[in-house]
Amino acid sequence: MADTMLVQAETPGGQTVVVPVVDLDAIGEGGGEQKIAAGLPSLSGALDSIKDFTGELRKALKAMQPEKTTVEFSVGFAIEAGKITAMFADGKAEGSVKITMEWAKD
Repeated sequence: MADTMLVQAETPGGQTVVVPVVDLDAIGEGGGEQKIAAGLPSLSGALDSIKDFTGELRKALKAMQPEKTTVEFSVGFAIEAGKITAMFADGKAEGSVKITMEWAKD
């Protein structure tokens, strides 16, 4: 099972935040915490992947033309080799997206 740790990271706006991340470097042989030598890891890539995921999901749902749509999902973060990525699953590889759509009767 992967370890979770707190990591300082930099937002796209240059702010420093602390985020809980799943330490993917601790999985498998020789695991252990990856040292971050090049300064704070950036959240930009992880946030870009969330934007991409939600944008494509929005396009797919819009094609069904519901009158109302509610989407609920959980996002976590993982770190591997000093890079933070978005995870649409928890540390146990369990994830879900809950979508509710409504159409009114004509």
